Amino acid sequence: MDASDDVDHQKLVGFEKMTQNPAEMQAQVLADILRLNAGVEYLARCGFSSSSSSDSDVVASFKAHVPVVSYEAIEDDLQRIADGDRGPILTAQPVISLTLSSGTTAGRPKMLPSTEKSRQIIHSSFQLSSIFRKRFFPTKAFPTVLSFVYAGKQFETKSGLKLGSGSTNFFRSEAFKKSRRFTYTSPDEIILGYDVRESMYCHLVCGLIRRDNVEFISSTFAFGLIEALRMLEEAWQEICADIRNGVLSTRIKDAELRSSVQNFLNPANPELAEIIEKECRAQSWAGILERLWPTAKFVFTVVTGAMLPYAPALRDYAGNLPIVGIDYVASEGFIGYNSDANASAEDISFIVGPNLAYFEFIPLQKNDQNVDLFESLTTANYIEDDPVGLAEVRLGGLYEIVLTTFSGLYRYRLGDIVKVTGFHNATPQIAVYGRKNSILSVNTDKTDEQELRQVVTKAAMVLKEVDMKLAHFTSSADRSSRPGHYALFWELQESKDNVPSDVLQRCSSILDTSFNNPYMRGRAAETIGPLELCIVRKDTFGLMRDYALSRGAAADQYKTPSCITSPELLSILRKGVVQTCFSPKFPEPVLASWKPEMASS
Repeated sequence: MDASDDVDHQKLVGFEKMTQNPAEMQAQVLADILRLNAGVEYLARCGFSSSSSSDSDVVASFKAHVPVVSYEAIEDDLQRIADGDRGPILTAQPVISLTLSSGTTAGRPKMLPSTEKSRQIIHSSFQLSSIFRKRFFPTKAFPTVLSFVYAGKQFETKSGLKLGSGSTNFFRSEAFKKSRRFTYTSPDEIILGYDVRESMYCHLVCGLIRRDNVEFISSTFAFGLIEALRMLEEAWQEICADIRNGVLSTRIKDAELRSSVQNFLNPANPELAEIIEKECRAQSWAGILERLWPTAKFVFTVVTGAMLPYAPALRDYAGNLPIVGIDYVASEGFIGYNSDANASAEDISFIVGPNLAYFEFIPLQKNDQNVDLFESLTTANYIEDDPVGLAEVRLGGLYEIVLTTFSGLYRYRLGDIVKVTGFHNATPQIAVYGRKNSILSVNTDKTDEQELRQVVTKAAMVLKEVDMKLAHFTSSADRSSRPGHYALFWELQESKDNVPSDVLQRCSSILDTSFNNPYMRGRAAETIGPLELCIVRKDTFGLMRDYALSRGAAADQYKTPSCITSPELLSILRKGVVQTCFSPKFPEPVLASWKPEMASS
């Protein structure tokens, strides 16, 4: 065992030890957080003083004085920090940057504090993550990776604090130059470029030129990797011409990008162009990743939560190349580790790191015992109990995560709903279930993200009959009609003719009759209007992404919202609609099955 292997072994031993007694570790973590941030203004306002609490009763005292809050409760404090107040408002450590969340449902990201301590936690967490991954897929110390990452725009507050997504702040910092974990196939100019489409094209060119060195392929979210592969489908002939002739396409306007990629293109390589061209001319794009990058061992990206709908398309592109899910990392901090690199997207669970933050979990209990299977999947039909600790969660339970972090978040509602799927030693493993605020509702009905994904997947199966595939979807609750109705927006992978009207009608009908009990009762009572299914033109979802980027989101962290309330995003969707179909009136047998329940409810 060499020195690096010994260090890795010691880190794994330490992790095993802390997961055997998570309650003890959590009490220590909370005491450390409160000791580090003793005397901050926020805790004083809550009436909490760490000096009056011993380590043994700090948990009880903390919970008794500090309320569970959402972002709105600390928004003014964060604005003060952004405006230049350097006092100990939320944290005694200096806030070195503000992180913009990737959430875009309402079209406006949140600002979250980042400190040197929080950066250290993220760095050490990713180191442990790579150790877990290497047990399944050994790589070199600094593996070569084709990574579709983009630094994005970084802003400055009026006080001079850097403001951007977590990845933006990292890529545009000195830490990116000094603490690399990978050898990228692309030069830094591509990662740091400001035009996402130009950078994406350049990533493809450089990744193909260095195809025989790539150990794995990555993107922060599956959405970003799917977008890159769709560009490859459209532009492969242009890319092959670049490689064959040794001259970059005129589509790249940025001078720094042109210069950096041109160095890769010299000398011209017609033999490589022919190899790539042969694979891209094949009858199917299935398995294109393993065919174009034969030395790659796996694909590494987020395929859980909102990214789960992209897993089937990504598996098709990957062929036999395994897809490894990235760990559970939020803008607020690192949550948990994917210790099983072989787990499929649908089965990924994360071991919560007991030393990363102080965790609490709000139990979600059913508020109606007379629910069917579909309704039991809907988090909106649950009521909340008092938060419990990391060691107190129960197998199979649904919870909302509450965080207390070293960077100044105290009993902060993350908004993520998770399900406890098992335990690693005594520490829970959790699966991402959805976002609490990502629900559709026009009346008393409430449909969450998990159910929406299931229903859309079921309806989209009909598209296979006409050789079409769903690329992206989102939804909104349209209350402009009377009664209000669900509106679903689909973008297809293909740029073919319109969807045949009978196929579109069947899709809308399946959608309309597959939602939960309250929705079905509302449809039968006509308090919810017919479902609207809209097909949007190609790249409409790309325009939504561009809007989010203009508001400060990072390209490699962008997630298509499952449910949209932002008027600006809805406007983009409506302008992109090329086909619309409303669901038909409920068939009489369906009406009959729901009207008795309505009468008795």
